[in-house]
Amino acid sequence: MSLELKVNTNLKVSLDLTREKVIANMLEARGMGKFKVDDKDFNAICGIIQGSFDQASQSVFKNADGLIKEIKKEYALEGIKHLIECHCVLPQYRTRNPPLYHKFVVFSIIDDDKVVSKISQCNNCGIIHKVIDLCKSEIAHGMEEGNSIRSIEDIKISLPDRLVEFLTKQSVDLATWENVEFVLDNKKETELILNKDQKDDVTQLKILHIREDGTFKIKSEIRQDEMVIS
Repeated sequence: MSLELKVNTNLKVSLDLTREKVIANMLEARGMGKFKVDDKDFNAICGIIQGSFDQASQSVFKNADGLIKEIKKEYALEGIKHLIECHCVLPQYRTRNPPLYHKFVVFSIIDDDKVVSKISQCNNCGIIHKVIDLCKSEIAHGMEEGNSIRSIEDIKISLPDRLVEFLTKQSVDLATWENVEFVLDNKKETELILNKDQKDDVTQLKILHIREDGTFKIKSEIRQDEMVIS
């Protein structure tokens, strides 16, 4: 059940119980002779109470919707792509001294300013890493195969067909697939840079713009790089 449905359901139950309690108390007070009114007028008063609750409930639900949005914004999960350093070296760098270790991109979720730990696999040597913080990991000894790690094919199942087709054509990495899935699951409006071409001081970007409702569009943007001379 979504947060909106939970809050609105509880509010409706509370308002209904309060209205019923008010009418019950009036009926009891009338029976005890605390005030005198005939049935017609009493029913009219109850009708006014009912109408007042109906009017108030509209404002209550409207204010609740605004509060829910603020709560979601305040406590929303965040996601980020970052680099993890492995112990392997790409062939073209094997003669380097000191060695230039391979780094691969991972996507991590941040909850309450803490990185949610996850298992990731180096895309060069296949070693399994336990990601413990931004740009920090430990070798996951005893896990050699990585069969439990989600693959691109696993993620494709949960994404719209047109988006899957587009991302497949772009040959994006696993971290990008995870990022897109996270954005859609959390209904975030986000722009993700998928590819970039650079020539001299000009960079052209291909950007995936995902809206809160899950629809998306592709943008192309040219940026002028700044040259700093010291």
